[in-house]
Amino acid sequence: MLVALFCASTVVSAYADLGNSRWNIEILASSGSCQCLALDSLGNPHIISGGTYSKKVGGTQWTTETIPIDTGYLNELSFKIDNNDCPHLCYASSTVGLIYTTKQGTTWSTEIIQKEPAVCASIFLDSDNRPHIAYIDVDENRSYSSCYRLRYAEKTASDWQIETVEIGCMNPSLFLDPLQRPHISYLDFSPLAGYIKYAYKCEGNWQIETIQKIPGWPSYGWLSSTSLFLDHQNNPHISYQGGGQYYRLMYATKTEEGWLTESVDWDYWDYWSGYHSSLSLDNEGNPHISYVNGGPGGIKGFTRYAVKRGGYWWKEVIDNLAYGTTSSLCLDSLGNPHISYSTSSGGNRYASALEYYQLKVMLKGTAGQPLPGKLQVFFSDGEPYTTMNFSNDGEVCIDHVPIGMYTVQGEYKGFCQTQNMPLDGSKNILFELDIFVEILGLPLTYVQTVSLFSIFAIMPCMALIAILLIKKKIVHTTIKSESLRNYKYNIVQKIVTGSNLRTGTVAVGAILLIIGLIVLVLGIQALQVITSPAGQALLFFSTQAEIDAAWAKVNGLLFGGGILFVIGLIALIVGAASKGEPSSFARAPAIASLKKCPKCGIKFSSEYELCPNCKEKLEEL
Repeated sequence: MLVALFCASTVVSAYADLGNSRWNIEILASSGSCQCLALDSLGNPHIISGGTYSKKVGGTQWTTETIPIDTGYLNELSFKIDNNDCPHLCYASSTVGLIYTTKQGTTWSTEIIQKEPAVCASIFLDSDNRPHIAYIDVDENRSYSSCYRLRYAEKTASDWQIETVEIGCMNPSLFLDPLQRPHISYLDFSPLAGYIKYAYKCEGNWQIETIQKIPGWPSYGWLSSTSLFLDHQNNPHISYQGGGQYYRLMYATKTEEGWLTESVDWDYWDYWSGYHSSLSLDNEGNPHISYVNGGPGGIKGFTRYAVKRGGYWWKEVIDNLAYGTTSSLCLDSLGNPHISYSTSSGGNRYASALEYYQLKVMLKGTAGQPLPGKLQVFFSDGEPYTTMNFSNDGEVCIDHVPIGMYTVQGEYKGFCQTQNMPLDGSKNILFELDIFVEILGLPLTYVQTVSLFSIFAIMPCMALIAILLIKKKIVHTTIKSESLRNYKYNIVQKIVTGSNLRTGTVAVGAILLIIGLIVLVLGIQALQVITSPAGQALLFFSTQAEIDAAWAKVNGLLFGGGILFVIGLIALIVGAASKGEPSSFARAPAIASLKKCPKCGIKFSSEYELCPNCKEKLEEL
């Protein structure tokens, strides 16, 4: 016996209680705790529950018929559809034994494989539609666990070939590789310990590996059902119920390093958690599992579904209106899940859902303009899913995106926005980057745009003021006074001629006119963007607050540009119509006139009549 390397792996996991929000659930007329699902070549579901065979025809109508089998002591059944869409099933009975039944055309035929009591069975069809069965029978000459034997039966041209794989086993799951070699997962148990094992036949001999010892055995350990699936490289993948203090759904896969196991879902102190799991892999090798998780204190819980992508287990409740007891999962050719399950009330149900959805992402600026940036989509663990470029309309549409948790990022010239989101249906995402306008290929925010135009508006005015100051005519007069000896006073007279006033008015008017015209052009462009089909599509995905903000910016540009344009036009007209007359300031009298003492020759301001020194009358200069 080979003991495999046991490794624990860390995964990102979360649970989403979605109820039946995306699942199409149908209540079937059949009932019974033993039920199984299979899909035909067209993807139509076929369900066997107890002695009832139901199939969906044309995707709309269910047909039902009774199978001639003994359901009085039916323990467990297994069911497959062959290449000709004919049903094959086997079931274990504690009274009849192991039974194989198939339907060819309109006729059901039944074979008793062995008459000894049997409790579990798993069927698989090879490429020639021949049945292979792994099952548990009861050797009444043995005691306790050793009486349960794992056996393998193969249909030949003449009879059934049966061999024993191991004793003390329960809950087998059978899968054949492309070379028709059998692989079986099962529970090996004894009074003291329980193990999840994997057996495969190689060169005529059975090789057995131990995957995991079930902690806390033997409490409820017999509930550890297994489900086996081989990927394209014939690597085994197994779902099972782990025991111990916390009963949980477990998932194991074999790699070059050995067996890797991880916990998928669990419930505190509840042995129904992870019960009766059913595993399948999609074309990309992602595991999908249906199972039953418990309720408080061992109460049977809801049927659930889990899928792993990018290191993340997406989990959801399929049906939150009925307690489940068993489940059976199949994936169609597109990877969409189909699940049949029985309920504690005795009724059976069928649920289906789309596994792939459309993701539409739009990228725009704050003025509503589309941005041809880059879209990146990551799985929740950071593994890249896809990278695409936005079109000139600022839009990317990705079809066939599988359900899961994603990180979506829109980026344009260093500006980016990120959103973490669960994808459980077709969704539209709108990214609005803080880009108001682009000037010479440089993206600017709204604040940067306003600041830039403010600078361009202020700089010409400052230059005009500087020019006027340079042209000022300044008269400096020094007044000496005996009472304020050794101090100098500068008397400044500003003379601004009428021609200077006219030139300034025309210049300021022209600057305001140009700025107003630029702002008006920006406003008109923003209005064209927001009213275009692409802009209307962007607004369709926006909230009312975002729509109001976009229109407020457009109206602000149009109104502000119009005001500046009108003021500049008025100033330009007034300046051009001016005749160049001196301003009232230029016509004002001189700030001060001077007088001179004829005796001492000292100059004084005109407010003096007599010289303070010699008392002589001052003369006007």
